Amino acid sequence: MTQLGFYPKPFELSLSALKSVFEPDNPSYSKRVPNCQKCGQHGRKSRLKGHKRICPFKECTCAKCSLSLLFLP
Repeated sequence: MTQLGFYPKPFELSLSALKSVFEPDNPSYSKRVPNCQKCGQHGRKSRLKGHKRICPFKECTCAKCSLSLLFLP
C-alpha cells in the first residue's frame, strides 16, 4: 500500500540538488596540452607553445622524426 505524496515530485528538487547531479565537483577530464612531436619521438615531453625555435631536434633527420613530419599538416 503506497501513500500519496510519499515520493517527491521531480520539480520539488532544489537548485543545488539539480546542480550537483549535472555538474560534478571533480570532473574526470582535463584540457589537452599539445606537446612537441619530435621531442616525443625521442622520449622527451615538451610543451609546444614557444618551443619551435629552441627544439633540440629541429634539424633531426632520423627515422622517427621523418615519420612524425609525414603527419604534420
